Amino acid sequence: VLHTVQKNSFNNYTYNLNYQKFDYKKYKDIIINLKGKKQLLNTGIVIECIELLRKKNFAISDESLRTGLKTVIHKGRLEKINNKPLMIFDGAHNKPAIENLIESINMYYNNRNKVYVVSILKTKDYKIILELLLKDINSTFIFTSGNDEKIYISKDELYNEAMKYENTNLYANDLDNAIDFVEEKFKNSVIFFVGSFYVYRNVIQKIRND
Repeated sequence: VLHTVQKNSFNNYTYNLNYQKFDYKKYKDIIINLKGKKQLLNTGIVIECIELLRKKNFAISDESLRTGLKTVIHKGRLEKINNKPLMIFDGAHNKPAIENLIESINMYYNNRNKVYVVSILKTKDYKIILELLLKDINSTFIFTSGNDEKIYISKDELYNEAMKYENTNLYANDLDNAIDFVEEKFKNSVIFFVGSFYVYRNVIQKIRND
């Protein structure tokens, strides 16, 4: 039996910087603290799975379901990793993930000055990633070679590719220096670390040690 999640099963949707709230089928006022509309579909999948488990005599209460959805944390997905300046980490590294990221950024931070610190593995389609990100021509982009030049596309190659687009606020820097740079120069902007999950630890450690 195939179980699917339909978009028309979601109703009364609202959101703010802290949570998303909606109805799903018989479940009213579901609250999740994960950001982005993609998480609605993920929530629908969770609820459908729990319904199936209940039919197999698993005892999962509505309270447990709601508490889990309200408190779940997804590291590295639109995760706020610093307050001042505001820093967001998202490991989006392919076309669908970047599209979801852009949709979420437009939802939550559309009216803010934005800075992107970009690191991309050599195994990824960096050209399509840059094409999508650089549509935001008013933002600043800092390209790095990640935490290992052997497996990451070089900052210079990313920079040269980005130069094909209209954006003029482009930089190339080492990852640590890029973090120092944004902390000093962009205190009133929202800073996004994007393109790879594998620099997560480096970014977190650098921020905490500064």
